[in-house]
Amino acid sequence: IPTAEDMHPVHGVPAGDNSAAVILCGKMVDSGSQNDAFVTKFDISGLSGGGSVDMADSAVFWSASWGSAGQRDCCNAAASSSAAVFAGGMKNEQRYLVKYNLASGATEWSLSLPDGTASAIEYMSLTSSGGLIVAGVGQGTVNSLKGFKSYGNPVAGRAFLMYFTPAQVSASAAPSSPTWDRNYGNTYMRALSVQALSDGNFVALLMKGEAAPKGQKTALLRVNAQGDQVWLKDFTDFGEPTDVQVLSDGNILVVGIDHSSGVSGTGTDGAVMKVSSDGNTMVWKKVYGDPTGGLWKFSGVQAPNPLLIFEECWGAVPTSDGGAVVACGTGIEGCDPHSGALRTQCDADPRITWRSMLFKISSAGDVVWSRLDNWNPEQVNDVATSASEYVFLMNDGKIVAVNDEGHGIGALVLQPENSSSPSPLPSPSPSPSSSSSPSPSPSPSPSPPVSGGSKIMVIGDSNAQYSDDPANPLRREHCGEQRCEWLNCHDVECRW
Repeated sequence: IPTAEDMHPVHGVPAGDNSAAVILCGKMVDSGSQNDAFVTKFDISGLSGGGSVDMADSAVFWSASWGSAGQRDCCNAAASSSAAVFAGGMKNEQRYLVKYNLASGATEWSLSLPDGTASAIEYMSLTSSGGLIVAGVGQGTVNSLKGFKSYGNPVAGRAFLMYFTPAQVSASAAPSSPTWDRNYGNTYMRALSVQALSDGNFVALLMKGEAAPKGQKTALLRVNAQGDQVWLKDFTDFGEPTDVQVLSDGNILVVGIDHSSGVSGTGTDGAVMKVSSDGNTMVWKKVYGDPTGGLWKFSGVQAPNPLLIFEECWGAVPTSDGGAVVACGTGIEGCDPHSGALRTQCDADPRITWRSMLFKISSAGDVVWSRLDNWNPEQVNDVATSASEYVFLMNDGKIVAVNDEGHGIGALVLQPENSSSPSPLPSPSPSPSSSSSPSPSPSPSPSPPVSGGSKIMVIGDSNAQYSDDPANPLRREHCGEQRCEWLNCHDVECRW
């Protein structure tokens, strides 16, 4: 897209034809100082040597976009079959779905799906039978959908799921409507992600609105093949949810951002929890962040102040051993809000430049390996900013992270784990706690909240653990909850 500015990728998938191509999508600045959507397909074959490589023009198979100048348009999710690419997001502040020819990028059909004053698709995936399950935010208000994922949060709306049958998906003409389209609850603002289960049901990650207390915004919803609610579970101690995946053992993994971690209780770290397949039990919940050291200008950095260093985790991909690879960014949001000694410390910290942070966890949540990366084609000390927004596996096992680079879009490609894994860091040795609620039964209201979980903070090659149990000697006293005024809200006005 030659004229694109400030391209910000947020999602990606492997091309569905078993090639070495990937599909990335996101948003870019339009001529009216708002956003257009972009979708691009490019080749990642032949990469080697461990360096930063500018992709040749010939490696980009095609690019497409949609939007109107001065309107908020974006692509939040993509899915690929063997012949087509499906991309979804928002056009003129309403849900929008496009089908492209996988080989050529030509538009086969598009579909606008208004839901109230404002709405947007936030996630989609193809089922094993060829259907398409879609999640997002509907019934928003004027100007309520100013950002998504790492560039903001909607501030009003109502969670929805919709489903298209295999026949609708494969058709050459756009369907008139999905097979079903449901909104869920009055307090659940967004359906951030949805995954198919082996029995034909679906599990979706819901997020409550701004009125919900911090740390109590996360819920899991299970629906049957017709979209009817099977169970709905609230979780009272997680933070800001961002992604849900189904692990190879059938349990559920939730990824997000914890705004109350660190010794002070006011840090921002990556959060992951494992939930039993029936939604009844939080098997474990852990917090990851505050790395030390690294390459180039980061080689001498020491243990950070948790008030400065953020870790924001946006996606995960399950692995065959019951674990997962988690994609995050780590760095300092900015020094302007700070004063005194903290401002001096911030100004001197090289982590004002963000880094991509990927780590592999075991089925128990222990860190198997982790790595920090930056775009650095010139091999200079002052590297460019990077952050991982999503992660997926290629058919040959390669790990691909969708990266927001300071200069545009990027793909961080790692060898399959069984061929050349990064050197492992010592794994945490947590004592995860769990809690369970009564067995679920179909009901229009949520089951009792699930709470608890130990918290792990990864600090370089060592790991610190603390517990919320007052009787536990690992407990740390926390300051009172600090409301976000600038740092942690992630909506456009507050974040930027």
